[in-house]
Amino acid sequence: MSVNSSNTRTTELSIKCGKVFLRPDNILCIDLKEDHVVEMTDQDDINAAIGKIANGNKYLILTIGGKYTSFSQEVIENSAAPQNFKHTLADAFVINSTHQRLLANFYVKVVKPPVPTRYFEKQEEAIKWLHSLFKK
Repeated sequence: MSVNSSNTRTTELSIKCGKVFLRPDNILCIDLKEDHVVEMTDQDDINAAIGKIANGNKYLILTIGGKYTSFSQEVIENSAAPQNFKHTLADAFVINSTHQRLLANFYVKVVKPPVPTRYFEKQEEAIKWLHSLFKK
């Protein structure tokens, strides 16, 4: 994991499977690499990066998968574990393939994450949904 921020607060971290960064609109984004199968070590890296950037706070999370990004069976089975939601208010996933849609359906309908969770084909729609959850 490497820090890519010039100020004292970490706002972006590069990890093996992509990068985690805080967007200007305060959405925490996980941008995953193309052709990568996310394994448990990747999930641990993602959680560590989120924890470092979140600094004890909770955020809306936007995960963007590459065209052929996938998740191992172990990651899917452990995806609803409490440690994965320490800093999460809601999750939005941007999907790019039928395979990702099947995984997302399974995750939302069978695994049933403990925070509001949806998947979208367009990043703009995902961002709009996340912002709509906590309007003041």
